[in-house]
Amino acid sequence: MKMIQQIPLRKIKVVIPVCALLFILFAVWPTTSPPRDVSAGDVGRHVFYKNVSRRKESFREEEHNFKTKTSKSIDHNKHMCNKVVPFKDISGGRISTYDLPKETDYSLGADGLYKLPEEFHQSKGTDAEIRVTLVPFSHTDPGYGQTVEGYYSGSTKSVLDNMVEYLSNNRNMTFQWVETVFLERWFRDITEETKQKVRQLVARGQLEIVLGGWVMPDEAITHYAPVVDQLIEGHQWLMENLGAIPVNAWINDPFGYSSTMPYLWKSSGIQNMVILRIHQAIKHTLMRKKSLDFMWRPYWNSKNENDILCNLMPYTEYWNSNVCGPDRNVCKKFNFLHLNTHRQDGAVPVTDANIESLATELYNNYKFTASFYKYNHLIIFLGEDNSYDRIQSWSDTHENYGKLMAYINNKAEWKMKLKFGTIKDYFENIRKEEKQAIPLSAFPVISGDFFPYSEKENDYWTGYFTTRPWIKRLTREIEPLIRAGDKYSVILYNMCIVSKRCTDIKLAYSAILNELRTARREIGIFQHHDGITGTSLPYVVTDYESRLMLAFKNVQKALTSTVGLIVSDGIVKEPFALIDNNEKSGAKSILTPKVYRLKNKKLKLYVANPLEKARKCSVSFYTDKTDLSVSGALSHQIAESMSSKFERFNLVTISLDLSPLEIKMVEMEAKDDGTNLSPYFEEVNKSSGDTREIMTIENRFLKVEFFGINGSLKSITDNFGRKTEINCNFLKYQPVKSGAYLFGPAGPAKRITELPRPEVSVSSGPVYSQVIVSYKSGFTQKWILYHADDINGQALHLRQEITLEMEPRLVESEVILRFKTDIDNGDVFFTDQNGFQLMGRKNNKTRPIETNYYPITTMGIIEDHIKRFTLHSAQSHGVASLENGWFEVMLDRNMRHDDGKGLGQGVSERVATLSEFILQIEYKNDPLQTPEVRYTHASVLSTILNEQLQNKALLFSVEQQNEKFTHGHYLGQKPLSCDITVVSLRNLVTNNLEYNGTSMVLHRKPVSCEFPTNVTGCSVSNEPVSLKEFKLGLDLNVLENDVTETSLTHINEISRTKLSDDVRPKANEMRSFLIKPDTS
Repeated sequence: MKMIQQIPLRKIKVVIPVCALLFILFAVWPTTSPPRDVSAGDVGRHVFYKNVSRRKESFREEEHNFKTKTSKSIDHNKHMCNKVVPFKDISGGRISTYDLPKETDYSLGADGLYKLPEEFHQSKGTDAEIRVTLVPFSHTDPGYGQTVEGYYSGSTKSVLDNMVEYLSNNRNMTFQWVETVFLERWFRDITEETKQKVRQLVARGQLEIVLGGWVMPDEAITHYAPVVDQLIEGHQWLMENLGAIPVNAWINDPFGYSSTMPYLWKSSGIQNMVILRIHQAIKHTLMRKKSLDFMWRPYWNSKNENDILCNLMPYTEYWNSNVCGPDRNVCKKFNFLHLNTHRQDGAVPVTDANIESLATELYNNYKFTASFYKYNHLIIFLGEDNSYDRIQSWSDTHENYGKLMAYINNKAEWKMKLKFGTIKDYFENIRKEEKQAIPLSAFPVISGDFFPYSEKENDYWTGYFTTRPWIKRLTREIEPLIRAGDKYSVILYNMCIVSKRCTDIKLAYSAILNELRTARREIGIFQHHDGITGTSLPYVVTDYESRLMLAFKNVQKALTSTVGLIVSDGIVKEPFALIDNNEKSGAKSILTPKVYRLKNKKLKLYVANPLEKARKCSVSFYTDKTDLSVSGALSHQIAESMSSKFERFNLVTISLDLSPLEIKMVEMEAKDDGTNLSPYFEEVNKSSGDTREIMTIENRFLKVEFFGINGSLKSITDNFGRKTEINCNFLKYQPVKSGAYLFGPAGPAKRITELPRPEVSVSSGPVYSQVIVSYKSGFTQKWILYHADDINGQALHLRQEITLEMEPRLVESEVILRFKTDIDNGDVFFTDQNGFQLMGRKNNKTRPIETNYYPITTMGIIEDHIKRFTLHSAQSHGVASLENGWFEVMLDRNMRHDDGKGLGQGVSERVATLSEFILQIEYKNDPLQTPEVRYTHASVLSTILNEQLQNKALLFSVEQQNEKFTHGHYLGQKPLSCDITVVSLRNLVTNNLEYNGTSMVLHRKPVSCEFPTNVTGCSVSNEPVSLKEFKLGLDLNVLENDVTETSLTHINEISRTKLSDDVRPKANEMRSFLIKPDTS
């Protein structure tokens, strides 16, 4: 018998008041379970699913923590957050592109063009001398009407061959070149003597390399990380092979301009740039302001250190026949590229008989064009696509313009001087004039971007934001694999070669570097403004697909080799000892997990975290077993997901914790012959079809409701009882003007009647709960709620597959997913720009629907003074917010007809496409704060959640030499600050794959002070970050004198860096470091 201990009276006196206090708190404390707010129309069967391991006590604990944290103002000195400073407080007279539409006349002339301001037709121009710089060029697309190799062999090689010959013999003739990809291809074919001549042309200033990236990238839907990567690749090649350092950029052909790119160009050392394709009516507004030469400054910067000087070409085109003045019938007379050919188009040679009339016309047009600009300098570009491929084009242009130059220059009363030159000459001239001018003549400053683009007839180039979505998705699947391969190859290099902990791996490592470079360059080509946009001919798209699949296979091989070498301590050198879990049979197939047949009932896996922050994550694969034991993971879940005629496969999802850059080993074993169901098998229930049925999934953070009849989202309620009404539906636009480039619907989007009632089911297990909505027409939605105690559990994940192929009536459709919420955002919403920053957008209800579409790369936002809805995206799309509380995403497009913008055909492919989103609802700390509409910042939670979406954990299986894989790899690296992102960590190599230093590019993302900062996996303190925190497999002693801060592409040295130095960039900005450890 157990003795009963008597409780002392003094303890009873303490216990009774405590109990009374707890009773009172329990009575008045808000309910810990999310309320079941069911409207009258919803009364009926309410199916409720939740994680069996959910602890209801956690709700009270988290609500208490929330109130404690938000009751105090955030100390910005101790916590990383950035106030969104009102633009009016930092503008200092700056022009904002957000505000320009209010000042713009969008009316059209009889010719369909936006009307040129009348005052220019009446202007007599300046009485000062005008200096005109003529710049010959050839615009060469790496893919569009022909493939990359087709353009090279068909015209580009001839252009470059002729360039060397003609410029070497005519030293007053000049030329400019943009795309490094073609220079690299050409250098493989030419002699060393010719290469030396090219270097001499660059040194003399006759040939200027402008921009100098691998390609001229699109600016709407590219992610900034691969843009940086291709810029580094181009600039490094130019330095090694030509000794060229680009300081100017010519960016004539993207269909609108991002404000991210000028920051990247400036960070790389480029000082000046020329652009063309902005909305022509907006351009006319800038003409009236004499602002076609302007300093381009980010919204978030109040000083001039990030300014880049930009020249805006005045007319709609860049071809020779369209640039001298407003009348093409006049300008085409001076296109001497095609004299004596079938493309002559009205041009005639300059003779003694016609020189006076021709020179007069040219002078008048140049003087008229110069009147748009503040300074008395004009730049005119002489060329077109693939021009100067005939040697005769060089001599005809040089000789005929030479005659006109001599005539005009000798006309003293005309006060005009013409000369051949480069962009460098033009910018040197206007900068010199600006310095000599009075302060009021300083360059105007503009902040913002230039989307959407329209050149005439209210044609809006907003369709290409979504065109051919499967190939946009493909590049985003490959890009993070290259980043991961780069990072782990750096760790392997430091571990095995610098620290000499491995033997005989140089051959294997050289193969890895070659595979990564091949993948990087193919992805770089695809960033081109007719590649990722989906605006090339079908056979060129097929060539891009082949290049992307080559990149995919190469980076898979590089990753498996690298990870295999790391975890085997350099012993296993066979490239296929490990196998990547991702399977993709072709560019148009959907990426799927691998199927594992457990013949010996055992399976060894490795899961890698490619981020420098700790994370909790889930990875999935298929197996033929139904009951598994798992070691090394937190939990797992099994679902019957795939079957064939002879076999059934189950989807296994494992969840686990990973430290920064960790590679963790997980072992699995089948418990029996596969006939018994595992207790980890998920429970599945199907909708009854009752119109009143509400289906619910829940975790410790959220309760999500769906309509059982159609699987449509109904509401999201957080663990504090705060409810957001939100539903979504598929709709479609009927195209009228739409094509590869344009979006031009017949009217508002309509319900897709072709979609029958779907089958709706709900399932739940230890790792996640989900609602699956499946239509017979090929549309499938999986709404997933993870049972994770970190940020992944605080948002609703959506995995969606759609195809327009199975339902013939969906031909000629533009399909959207529209969310309707109770958020009072008015006409303002935000879209990310290249994954780098968030830009404010204003829905203009007086303009057509297509004018209100904007690109997203990673996220879009609507918000009011209380809460924010963020839609995170793993791929690029066009989006809009056409009504208060709405946010819509265009998913796919199918148009039979050409839009008249150069492609010559519609976009008729119908391909099953996967898209992934995350829905996040956040509540603000200060509901009274007045929002800034031109730009904003993501919250710290949103920043980390998006980073994890873009960089998923990697899964590999051991296929060979199982006994040599006995452990994972723990780097022991301290998690980076939440706002620091490693944009690039890669080993630079020469042409011959020799090591040329390690590139590290850091980006400090601004995080908003409006939202809570309680996150796990990274630090939110505002503390210095030093290189000592980057282990990277190195003995830090070898780095003490081997780190240099450089320009973005590592061409220009800034300063030496000590290991103890704070390497954090300023908020919003990037810093680059070149690391060269001593390997002797």
